[in-house]
Amino acid sequence: MLDPPQLVPLDVKEQQLYSESLPGDRASHPQQSPGGRMGLLKKLYRVLYNIVVTFIPWEVRIKKIESHFGSGVASYFIFLRWLFGINIVLTIMTGSFVVLPELLAGAPFGTTRSKTIPKEHLASAQDLDTIWSLGGYLQYSVLFYGYYGSVRKIGSAGYRLPLAYFLVGMAVFAYSFIILLRKMAKNSRLSLASASDENFTFCWRVFCAWDYLIGNPEAAECKGAAIVNNIREAIVEEQEKKKDTSLAVLISLRILANILVLLSLAGSIYIIYFVVDRSQKLEQEKPELTLWEKNEVSVVVSLITMIAPSAFELVAQLEMYHPRTSLRFQLARVLVLYLGNLYSLIIALLDKVNSMSSAVSIGILCTLILGNFSTIYREHTFSI
Repeated sequence: MLDPPQLVPLDVKEQQLYSESLPGDRASHPQQSPGGRMGLLKKLYRVLYNIVVTFIPWEVRIKKIESHFGSGVASYFIFLRWLFGINIVLTIMTGSFVVLPELLAGAPFGTTRSKTIPKEHLASAQDLDTIWSLGGYLQYSVLFYGYYGSVRKIGSAGYRLPLAYFLVGMAVFAYSFIILLRKMAKNSRLSLASASDENFTFCWRVFCAWDYLIGNPEAAECKGAAIVNNIREAIVEEQEKKKDTSLAVLISLRILANILVLLSLAGSIYIIYFVVDRSQKLEQEKPELTLWEKNEVSVVVSLITMIAPSAFELVAQLEMYHPRTSLRFQLARVLVLYLGNLYSLIIALLDKVNSMSSAVSIGILCTLILGNFSTIYREHTFSI
């Protein structure tokens, strides 16, 4: 056999010849010259980028969290920052076209009945429990719909506030819908390879599950434990697929689970209606309500929205669906729960309004309706 070719060392003169030609070649290439124009532009771009990053809200803190606990934990705070940015844009839209025109050109505070605090509520307008429930001066402010008048045009310029109120509401809905679709489309483009998770499950979880941005030993231990748990869950899932469950037993368990869910939904709707009716009776019987009796409706609604989803998760274990299918059923049931609670709350408040209409004048009634309903609706939607 022939020996493999060997590299022959260069002569000293040849080395000097090549070494003299290299600096000129390097200098002729602008990207390889550290002191060239491209190097300066890159350094300048890097400095400008670092300056811009310092102005991004909580960017440095999120990067610090990401370096200690990985990208999975940091993504939660990035999502919260994204929601905060959307709320800032919506606040600017509403404030610029609805709130500011009303404050600058609308009727001032105290000139109309809807903008004046009743004398019987004036003494407690600055109490802590009143402010906590957005009553008092906050109830008769631009935060609530009842503060705005029904005049078609306001100010010397003839600004059409009712039309602006309607158009801003449509613009807020359209902006939220468009920005959500864009974010979903961007995330779908970034996760095109997620469909391959169904094949070679254990290979993906063993070789591709580690987060290389983790720099904290404690976070590394937590991530390792999470990977081990995921692998165990995958093993259990594969074992469950091989089990033969009786079809009759499976159908019976799923029917039982759906019955329990329907009973939970009906119970939550009845409880909300009962609490609103009870608050109405207490207002008629007692001249002064306690702090619990004033906030009973909002507290009950918040407890239902917190406890019911956890109960649905326990019931879902009886159905023995695939985790992805179980998640879809869970989301649908929670959505029905929130809608049912919201509509039952609206119906109960409307019944309360009808019972009060015989004893209260129309003007005071409208302000009371809008203030009470807006407060409870805000607390309910916030808890959702």
